[in-house]
Amino acid sequence: APIDNEDFIMVSVDVEDVPANADFIVKIHGQSMEPFIHDGDTVYVEKTSELSVGDVGIFSIDGSMYCKLYYVDKDGNMTLVSANPDLEDSNIYVSAESNISVECLGKVLLAEPVQFPAYFTDRIES
Repeated sequence: APIDNEDFIMVSVDVEDVPANADFIVKIHGQSMEPFIHDGDTVYVEKTSELSVGDVGIFSIDGSMYCKLYYVDKDGNMTLVSANPDLEDSNIYVSAESNISVECLGKVLLAEPVQFPAYFTDRIES
């Protein structure tokens, strides 16, 4: 299904390779999730707006799409985190008081969980 009325390409896949709860796939552009997800990879996504801290999600902010690790602190401030430490500056911080609209389009289904990068772990609340 197209996201935000964007063009899409129908892709044939082997049903055995598709996770049972996958609703759509997204082709990744960029290196912010390396070494876990690479530029050009295709990921399976479960359509949901409910994520837990540490999940990888597909997000829409002001018409731009992002694949990032999800983090929210006790005050409701959200950070979309790049796994690639070389791209720490591409993290997206959204204050709980801001008027920025962030839409979670789904959870990326991965075989193994992605850990927060070392540069970010010191910011995570216990």
